[in-house]
This record gives sequence, structure tokens and C-alpha cells, in this order.
Amino acid sequence: MFARSANFIKLKKQNPTCLLLSAFNKSKSTYNFSSSLFYSQQTCPYQKAQTNEEKVNVATLNIQTPPVNEANDNNSSSTTPKTFDDVPGPEGLPVIGNMMEMLKHKVHPSKYFLSLLHKYGPIAKLTLLNKRFLLLGDPSLIAHVARNEERRNLMHACRYYRQQRGIVMSPIEMEFTENWMPKRQLFNVAMRPDFVEKVAIPQLTELNSELIQNALKSIDPNKNYELQNGMKLLSRYAFNSVLKTFLGVRLGENEKDLPFDVDTYIDQVINFLNLAIRLDNSLPIYKYIPTKTSKEAFANFDAVRECTKATVELFGGDQPAGSKPRLKELIEERAKGMDREQEHIADVLSSFLIAGVDATSRVMSYNLYRLAHHKEYQEKLYKEFEEIFGPPTLEEITSENGLEVTLEQFKKLKLVKHFVEETLRMNGIAFISSMRVLNNDLEIGGYMVPKETAILFVDKYCSWSNDYVKRADEFIPERHEKGSPLALENSFISLPFGVGHRKCPGSRLALTEIYLLIINLVRHFTISLKEDKFPEVSTDQSILYIDMNKYPVYLKPREHAMKVLRKD
Repeated sequence: MFARSANFIKLKKQNPTCLLLSAFNKSKSTYNFSSSLFYSQQTCPYQKAQTNEEKVNVATLNIQTPPVNEANDNNSSSTTPKTFDDVPGPEGLPVIGNMMEMLKHKVHPSKYFLSLLHKYGPIAKLTLLNKRFLLLGDPSLIAHVARNEERRNLMHACRYYRQQRGIVMSPIEMEFTENWMPKRQLFNVAMRPDFVEKVAIPQLTELNSELIQNALKSIDPNKNYELQNGMKLLSRYAFNSVLKTFLGVRLGENEKDLPFDVDTYIDQVINFLNLAIRLDNSLPIYKYIPTKTSKEAFANFDAVRECTKATVELFGGDQPAGSKPRLKELIEERAKGMDREQEHIADVLSSFLIAGVDATSRVMSYNLYRLAHHKEYQEKLYKEFEEIFGPPTLEEITSENGLEVTLEQFKKLKLVKHFVEETLRMNGIAFISSMRVLNNDLEIGGYMVPKETAILFVDKYCSWSNDYVKRADEFIPERHEKGSPLALENSFISLPFGVGHRKCPGSRLALTEIYLLIINLVRHFTISLKEDKFPEVSTDQSILYIDMNKYPVYLKPREHAMKVLRKD
């Protein structure tokens, strides 16, 4: 959780990230305008904190606060701090503050937040009714807040939906004061270091040939091998990956047994996420009178939940002896003793499917575009894969499972991991990675910020700025190598999966999927674009994406793969 999302995908989605102002939250006879984080908490609905019961070393789970360069941690001052009112930002109107301007950007407010930092600097403020918002783009300030505060906000529309139907809650829909830890522990199973070794790699490597075969079926030789409906290819691969990891089955011939159409399901997931975020950006009229948006969003969620339930009932039975481990049993072991145990297990799968179909597939598309735009890295990656796996073969396409990737080989991968990390720095599903709500007053950057202020981590401001990243506007995967002179000097500059105890728990699974996607495509295709210019990112949905119909990708089979295409 992260770290859906996805169209990604035409998001989104954090996980982990897109913060959207939510609606009025009625509390103690007053209305509070609150906010909810999407990318690190909803596109990556895998989120929750560690408890004392968690026996795994927290440091190995990558949910701890990253180290920060203390030399740049200029958050406290020796003089009396200024007040929140002194923070730079747009002037607001009496009572409603900056509400009118926010409503103009309700589809994608994080784009507006980023523009404010470009105008006012790395710290800026907003007020919406009686709610304060502080925007942070300086990584040392982000680190300071992340170390001092773990309180998050929630998805109010999703919470309302579940409350009305008596459905078990996910952590992203629960108040910080509620007991969300037991549920989060179910998601955290996918954060364990041995998850990739024992579950993700053994299961996902069996999807390699199916991915290549589907890619070959999706290209049009009469249009220079243009990839037709690229998001469908990526979304279905993401769906297949979660299905395989969680239940140990893949689509293939099993698809005919599903009581629903997979492509329709994917559309419902994308629509639900987009509309749910829009509801959180608007007044909560749906709580009193059903609106067109709320009815459509909740209808899509109903359908998604029913499809997930049917999938678990169909494929969730006991596996034959000798089967590879799957995530379902690991979560069942963790869920023992929980009230409504089976409902919680199905809900975890639903969350993984939602985030995987949307957010992860959008991140996949970004990597595909980066491969096509930076052709020199295709050949560099091809050589790395050839050194580790040997030359590509026809059997990788025609056999039942394709290329078998072992843990030892996976550990040798370097450039592909740096490539994905650089892609996530340059392109994300949101401009905001995470947020906090202060439990106590806190001095931030020389300003005393009152408790209950919502703090937004606009990490794309610093990850794209030459003030924080050397040659920030250049795509250089090698900057992520240890000891690189271009390395990020602060680990809070790029936070694609969020940060802290509720970091996107689906991050390990998502990254493994993306690595295998790149391995298979680069070994068997050359990837290109029609234009030399990198495609524009669309902001008309709640989660960022590149329109793959507007900017088609071309997958030309390499010589050995061309034989399979001609045979077909």
C-alpha cells in the first residue's frame, strides 16, 4: 500500500496517494471540514500500525519512519515561533476560508495544493471553514512531522457506506481512536520479509507466460504493433496477480467459472474509487439525501464486494497437498479469534484487489511509458536480465508458466529496481503521499501549528525540485545506487507508498508484480511511442494517470517472439 489506484490506470491510489478534502463531519453539534488520504490509505487500502503483539522486527517490515538527514532538519527555532496565521498562503474569506477555491479543484485538489507550494514556497496554509491545513514540500519538515505524529484521517464516504450496511471496517475507514490495529495486522502479513520469498515470487512467476501471451494477443501487427487497450492488459495482469497470490489460482481457464465479467469488475473498481474520493471532496449531502454520485459509487462498491465474496467462495477451499503457500492461509492464521473472522478475510482480499486493479496498474503504465521514452534503458535492462536469466527462449512464451524466477535470481536484480524507484519519483498516482492530523500543538518550520491541523505531505514538490534533487528533471535510475553522487539526500523526498506505521502494506506485492512485468516485456518486446515527448499526465480523475488510448504504446516482438506471433 502503494505504495491503484487504476484507467492507472484511467487511478490510484497512496497507499499506499492522493489526499482529498472530505466533507463536513458532524461532531458535537459542529461541522468540521476534514480530509482523507487516498493514495497511501485507499489506493493502498493495506494499512495499519504495528502492535506489541507483532513479533516480526518492525525494522524489517519497512513501516518504520525512514532516516533523515539531521543536518537539514530545521524545524525548531531558537526564537519564539510565529503563529499559524503567519504561514504564507492564499487569503480566505470570513468563516468559509478558502472553500470557494477548493470547490473549483474538487476533482483533484492535490494539483491545487502543489501549485500553492510553487507560489508560496515549501510551506503554505489553507483554511476551510474551521479546519486548518498545512502543506509541506520540504522533506526535512515532512520528516519532522512524520516522526512526531502518526494520527491519520479516514475515508468518510466509505465509512458511511459500511456503517449503513453493517459491514466490517477497514483501517482507512476507522477513527484513529478506534481499535483498528487487529485489522491492520491482517494487511501487514503482506509486509513480512518472508512474504516475497515464500508467497509472492513462487506464485507470480507462474503468470509469466500468460502475461506474454496476452501481450501478443493485444498488439496489432497492421498498426506497427500498437498495443490495443493497454490498460486492460495491465489491469487484468494486476487482478490476476492478486488472485494468484491470495488464492493460488490464475485467470486462464478459471475465468469461465467466475460468476462475473472481469473487465466489468475492473471498471466498477475504477469508478468506485474515483467517485468515493469525489464524495470526500464535497459536502456530505449523501448522508441526508442520496445523490447521483453517491448512488453510483455505492452501487459499484456493492458489486465489487459481491464479486470478491464469490471469488473467495469459488477458489478459497483447501489446496491440494504440495501446493505453494498462498496469502489466504497466512491471513487466516493471523485472523484466528477475531469477531466475524471470515468477513475480515474477504475484506482484505477485496482491498488488495481494488488497489491492485487500479493503483498498481497505473504505476505499471508509468513504467511502460518510461521504458518506451528512455529506450537506452530497455537495452541496459535486457542485458541485466540476460546475465541473470540467460537469453530469452520460446519456452518462456509457450510453456505453462514461462520463465521461472527464483529468489536467488530476484536478489540479483538491481537496475530494474532502480528503474522503478526512479519512475515512482518522477510519476505517481498523486502529488501527495501522506498526511497527518496533529494531536498536539507542534512547531513546524518556525511556526507553531495548533492541534487538529491537517498536515499534507506534498512530496512531489521536493522530488521534482532541483533544490532537493540533483538534476531533478532528468530520469536517472542510477541515482538510486548506493554511493551515487546524484542520490537523494533525504529519504522523505520520494514517498510513493506513504510513510509510517500505516504505510501501504501492498507495496511489496505491487513492486514484485512490476519487476516481473518489466522482465517479461523487455525480454520479448521492444517498446516505443509515436512521439518523442513524454506523454502528459491527466488530472480529470481523482487519481493521476496517462491516457493509453490517447498515447498508444507499441510492443514489437523481438525476433524469437515474432515466430510465435506469425504462427498464431
